[in-house]
Amino acid sequence: MAGSFPDSLRAPYIPGPEQVFSAWFPAPQGTLELGDLSPAAGTSPHLVYTVLAALGLGVLLRARGWIRVLGILPLVATSALHMLTNYAAAHPTDRDAASLVDTFEGMLWAVPLVCLAVATVADLRQVWRAKPVVQGVLLHAERAGRSGLSVLAGYAAWCVPWSTLIALRFARLRRSLLYGVTGGAPYAGAEALHRTVAWTAAQIDASDREHAWRGVDLRAVLRAGRGLRDPRRKWFVVVSLGLMIPALALLLVGSFPANFWRTSASPSCCWPSLPSCQAAGSPLRPRG
Repeated sequence: MAGSFPDSLRAPYIPGPEQVFSAWFPAPQGTLELGDLSPAAGTSPHLVYTVLAALGLGVLLRARGWIRVLGILPLVATSALHMLTNYAAAHPTDRDAASLVDTFEGMLWAVPLVCLAVATVADLRQVWRAKPVVQGVLLHAERAGRSGLSVLAGYAAWCVPWSTLIALRFARLRRSLLYGVTGGAPYAGAEALHRTVAWTAAQIDASDREHAWRGVDLRAVLRAGRGLRDPRRKWFVVVSLGLMIPALALLLVGSFPANFWRTSASPSCCWPSLPSCQAAGSPLRPRG
């Protein structure tokens, strides 16, 4: 449930899960206007800054030649917009700065869409260029001229959800392999991933027919999975979920009372622990 603290005509407002999950890049807090019976979560400028900075870093690290220099532009724009917002907040009498901030905030929702479109084009271009040069990663129907999307969609429909999970896993693994291709060859250390993708492609080609999925149900999958289960994988999942608890707690509670920070820890001390927990959990995620 959302919460508000009505200590003025413009009280601070903390959106609840119903507003957070129905908003585009929701802000953690907002202002509740007098008489507003259905408040909505606004767009978080900091999340938009993060997306813009991530695009710039991606271009700097992944692009080649003079295009890499363009990655500086999103980083400069992020810093300039952040400074402008802080300046307007510190100088409320400067109407020109406030007007610029209002104009920018009205376009916040579009910035992540533009960044996502640019990243998608770059991602698809890399995958399309790498597919023909890496051996054993194309399905038989793809070599015959069909698109990968149509082939995997058809395979995913044979025995939902089991064939669907296989198709999604193959698409994810192959994309990871192709995205690291440089100079016509996979990156160093990708041999195991390459073998897994090639083996999965062969298995999909062998089972891309209706009779291969006859008799496949939940009981058959559980019976086959007992011999393939790795007991160590469950600990990866448990530890990763445990490291997510601080972020989930903050999302459910919405915020912590002010006396919590005074009696327990300061925000500057606790906030870095959240991304640290997330970063620590990332290497523990099961691969493949």
